[in-house]
Parts: sequence; C-alpha cells; structure tokens
Amino acid sequence: ACLVLTAVNTVAEPLSKKTEIDFFRDVPSRNLMGLATRSDGRLVAGPTLSEVSVDPPAALMWCLEPTADSARWLIGTGPEGMVLEVIFNPVTATYATRDVVKLDDPQVFALKRLADGSILAGTSPRGALYLIRDDKPLARVVLPVDSIFDLLLLDQDTALASTGNPARLYRIDLMVFAGAGLIADKISDPEILAGHGITLVGEVRDRNLRRIVRLPDGRVAAGSAPKGNVYVFPRAAYSPDPAGSPAASTATPDASARAGPIILQENSDAEVTDLLPQPNGDLY
Repeated sequence: ACLVLTAVNTVAEPLSKKTEIDFFRDVPSRNLMGLATRSDGRLVAGPTLSEVSVDPPAALMWCLEPTADSARWLIGTGPEGMVLEVIFNPVTATYATRDVVKLDDPQVFALKRLADGSILAGTSPRGALYLIRDDKPLARVVLPVDSIFDLLLLDQDTALASTGNPARLYRIDLMVFAGAGLIADKISDPEILAGHGITLVGEVRDRNLRRIVRLPDGRVAAGSAPKGNVYVFPRAAYSPDPAGSPAASTATPDASARAGPIILQENSDAEVTDLLPQPNGDLY
C-alpha cells in the first residue's frame, strides 16, 4: 500500500511550484528595489527603475504598446477612452503626448500595433473591438462580452482576443475585420461574427481571461480572474493545422477540432494580470 501511495503522489506532482522566501532574512536591506527572484527562490539583481518626473497623461493607464520607433509608445487610457502616443526623452526623464483617437467606450484595456501601422484596440464596458487607421476608427464590432482584456498577434493577418464576462478566446481574421465597418450594436450570433472575421475558439470556467501569451511551442497561455488560474490552449483551438503552419493559420478552425484548455495552475481569489514566457518553456 505504501508503494502504491508513493507512486500516486509522484505522478500527481503539480506542474507549477511555490517557493516561500523570507525577505527579512534573505534581504539585508529590507528593500526590494533592484532585486528579482529566480524560480528556485534565489535573489538576483533586477532591473533599475527610474520614475518619470512628469504628471501622468491620464487618470487611468491600462496598457503600453511599443511602436517601430523605440522612443514612441501607445497607451490605452480611461475613463475618457483615449488612445495616446507618448514620446519619451530618456535624457530628461520626461515625455510629450499626442492624442491618437478618442473611442466611444470609456476604458481602452488592450492595444496592438499592426505591421502596416494600424492599431487594434479592445475596450470596456461594452466589449468593442476597433481597427484604427490614420488616427480614425476604420472598423468596430461589439462582441457578446463586457470587456476585451488582451490582444495577441499570431501573424500579420491573424490575432487573438481574450475577453471578460464571459471569459472567452476569439480569433480575428484582420483582413475580413477591416471591412466590417463601424457597427454600433452588440452581435451575439456566431455566424454574423464570423462574417466579420471574428470566431470563438475557446472559453474557460472563470469570469475573465486577463492575459494571453504565445509559448515557444506555439500554444497560447492565458491567465484568468477572479480565480487566478493559468490555462494553456492547444494550437488546434485556433489553427486547423496541428503543426500550426502560417499558411493554415488564416483558415477558420473547425469547431469539431477544438480542444479544451489545460489548467497549469489553479488558484482562488486571484488575478493573473501578466505572463512572461521563457525560451525553455518556463512561464512567469
């Protein structure tokens, strides 16, 4: 019986581990500035942070998106629904801002800059998906959700959107979506959404999917709230080709080929607000 129990416990070990660190003992200065923790619990030198000595450009800043120019960044803000461009000056630690566009929804939770300079934006509380080109909304579709929390580019023609209430994963054909026009009403019919290039490819039993990232093997990891779980969606969920080839990634996935997500880590009363994949497959 002991041998059987030992074998069961060995097989059932979790994929993630928790390391407790006594900062009072391990950090002599009692100060975490400039320190980071490794997965094995060791403390190492971390990034040095410098506070920007300028008032924030908005009351709420939800997301920060780089552009082709390393000194320019896009910021999604609230509660005015503004997308701003920030030009940072590292010498003086100051920045200038430019209003890019004002959207109809008050909170801009997600931004993604496309290869042609267009901007994909996700908003709340109506759950609207925008395509912004030349500083003007070109396309707008309101999904059957309350919020779009994150956007992930798979290739130049395909993106994923993670949503909240309910927690879903949508696939976006960017070329089709660009021709959708500015639609004011919320769309619940899956066929109508698919006609505008938006397809439901996954969902989880939590309220929100807060963050999505692509792992080195092509799968997509997602963090949820308010449970705080970490999920992994297989490539079959959003690509009909098991190899995940770019040529096949633009096709609409067959619903019968969808595979449910795997739970990597299960929590309670938590929010996974950021995920950082490593080349070796680790996930912070």
